[in-house]
Amino acid sequence: MVRKKPVPTLAECAKRVVPKLVKEHVVRCAHGIHAHWYRVFLGHLTASPEEVLAMQVDKFKQYLQDNHVWTDREEFFKILLRGVDDGILHVRKSWNKSKEHEQYMKVMEAVAVFTDIVEIPKLRCLDFQDVPRSIRHRIIEMIPRFAFLRTLIIGPGNSGSWIPIKGKAAIELSACISGLKSLEHFSLKKDCNMVILSSLVHACGDRLTVLDVENSRSLEDEAVPVINQCSRIKELNIFGTNISDEGKARVIMGLPHLQYLVRADFLCDALGWIDYLEEMENPVFDIREFMPSTSYFFHETWQVETAAIMCPNIQKMLFIQHPKCCPSLEPLEKFSKLTELQLHGSQWVQSGLDKLVSAVGPKLVHFGLISIKGLDFDALKHIFTVCTKLTGIVFNNCDFDGPVQVHHQNSKLAAECLEELVVTSTVRIAYVDWLLRIGPKVKVVHLGCSTRVRDATFIDITDEGYLTHLEEIQIERSLTLSLATLNCLICCCPHLRSVGDLGAWGAISGPELGEMRQIVHEQNLQLDLSSHQVLRRFLGMAGEDRRQMMTLMTGPVLERIRMAQEATRNLQQGGQGL
Repeated sequence: MVRKKPVPTLAECAKRVVPKLVKEHVVRCAHGIHAHWYRVFLGHLTASPEEVLAMQVDKFKQYLQDNHVWTDREEFFKILLRGVDDGILHVRKSWNKSKEHEQYMKVMEAVAVFTDIVEIPKLRCLDFQDVPRSIRHRIIEMIPRFAFLRTLIIGPGNSGSWIPIKGKAAIELSACISGLKSLEHFSLKKDCNMVILSSLVHACGDRLTVLDVENSRSLEDEAVPVINQCSRIKELNIFGTNISDEGKARVIMGLPHLQYLVRADFLCDALGWIDYLEEMENPVFDIREFMPSTSYFFHETWQVETAAIMCPNIQKMLFIQHPKCCPSLEPLEKFSKLTELQLHGSQWVQSGLDKLVSAVGPKLVHFGLISIKGLDFDALKHIFTVCTKLTGIVFNNCDFDGPVQVHHQNSKLAAECLEELVVTSTVRIAYVDWLLRIGPKVKVVHLGCSTRVRDATFIDITDEGYLTHLEEIQIERSLTLSLATLNCLICCCPHLRSVGDLGAWGAISGPELGEMRQIVHEQNLQLDLSSHQVLRRFLGMAGEDRRQMMTLMTGPVLERIRMAQEATRNLQQGGQGL
């Protein structure tokens, strides 16, 4: 049976009250601070409103700091931000045209002054994604007060409404970060320029390990020597900057501890420049990730071979194959340390995917197969026999051959480590049934709209003792699934936390779905039956992550069409295609 929602702890209950406490105190003081009777009531007979306000802010800040758990300061900081924001929104909503505008502005200014209460000593992480829009400018001004910051992430995140930092604002920001000597992680997407970068490197270049200046068009090749002063950098994001491929090559050569190049679709081009410059003898780098170019998508064999020689420690790879550019997957066998591999557009036998699995499979933890042709039961058995450490596997838009092929369930074959299974391909039910049984400890299952599962599928599987560790299952669409499947999962999967998308199950009516959600609510079950869960996760991604996903989904298809059209034109003109 599905578990009940846990009772919140005393600490959690106390934290829930803090935003309301802050809002009420801030609003009350802001409204009364300009009234003489209020100042008399507080015992300040001769002090001005500004002096009383400053004293009230200091007193309230001290009270908050004396009554919170020191180890919870990062979370407490976010709670205080929410309380101040609630106070500002409350004052804004209470204003109307009939009220005196001057008095309203005084109250708003007083509320904004209370932002100072979030100044927590030795705060280590400041992420502006957690800062409400109404007080972002105040928090930027307060950055110098957080002298012990180790992580500073400036930007709106997924919340939007960010005002670009340019001109005078950029100079002021550079002055704000010039005193952050302990900073180890800095992120400023789109708005970073040479003034800010130089100030950052001067302040904490010897400590910086993570630098993210993605899409900062103001950064060109002159930024390369400045970045290279940060010799301890392990993670770098210079995607979307105006640094040339040669400049990126010099960055790679100049950072000896670099391991993670975020969105490094330029890696092969930069490695080509390193080989061309010949400034290093037998260059070898500790870069851990490989991804395709988002401009031409398909890497050629020599590029992959160069990457294997210069970056032998690559652990995570996304590779899109085209038979004209890289006919065989044999060059990928040289990446002996791969733990995460995602392949697009290959064929099981013709491309040598079976041999690649034999070579790198024993170390794979995550394996994604997208638009792979020629898969069958023998291929699946080979994958799970060799890849014994797999915790996640994806079959997306794959072609499973053999409509009349029979399979034999091998009781000895089991993916003991498998926790996540994703099948979003048009596939016979026999394949889905086999895959659901192969992982005795699978926790997450995501089935697409063409897997043809039915009630009997899950009833038979659970009756035989499978899916006992299941926590989340998403079935995008099914014409036949009914409440029988949901009831089966609730009864047989004690760890179940999420089931979707019930609204797309053909045998469940709207009233039935509403009744089930009402039962879950009344019985306090820890079970999410909401609709469009996968879509909401996609929309919850950062904007650049969504764009990259869409580019890698649609770009290779369009590029294949373009290459095929070009080959056809060449043949018609008497050439030899590509």
